[in-house]
Amino acid sequence: MSINEHKYIKLLDYAVAQKSSYHMEPGLLDANMTEAEFENIRDSLFINAHMQAPPPNKNQVYDWRLKPEAVFGYLTYKQYEHAQKSSKQALYVSAISLAVATITLVVTGVSVWL
Repeated sequence: MSINEHKYIKLLDYAVAQKSSYHMEPGLLDANMTEAEFENIRDSLFINAHMQAPPPNKNQVYDWRLKPEAVFGYLTYKQYEHAQKSSKQALYVSAISLAVATITLVVTGVSVWL
């Protein structure tokens, strides 16, 4: 299972895509997460702008916000994901460059001997 398929990442993807007030039920369905799993992580990821108590359950619509720690963790993950893609692309480009250089060297060597 890739990290992109992890339930928490899918839930964070949903939460980041929302503009302001929302409820979590569509996000939980998308992430294939149960309400019990959501309640276990709810307090570490979400705050409610209008409540001092823990956030409401998944069906209630309030002004939910991701905690700064969750946002920065999510951004760090996205940077890591981008770095992995960039490193793979750099590997392919360098491999192609090496192959072209080798072919050029062989062709040059053969043309010198002829």
